[in-house]
Amino acid sequence: MIGYPYHPGGVFWFPIVSWVLGILLIALIVFLVVRLLHGGGAWSGPTHHAEAAEEILHRRLANGEIDVDEYERRMAALRAQRPPSR
Repeated sequence: MIGYPYHPGGVFWFPIVSWVLGILLIALIVFLVVRLLHGGGAWSGPTHHAEAAEEILHRRLANGEIDVDEYERRMAALRAQRPPSR
């Protein structure tokens, strides 16, 4: 009676664990494929966002949305928030 599937301490839990592990494996594969297809390379950290913000400021200045004083003030604030280089 030890091997009976519904006996306390038996292997009744094995199909449940198999399904859960299978679903997790499929989810991992889907996650990796999506990340690979969408260019999810190495994480570049906060400097990537700071550079993007600087580019936005450059564009806004070029489009005339902000003046030079506003540009310089915001650029100084962005550079003050940037972590020190290693």
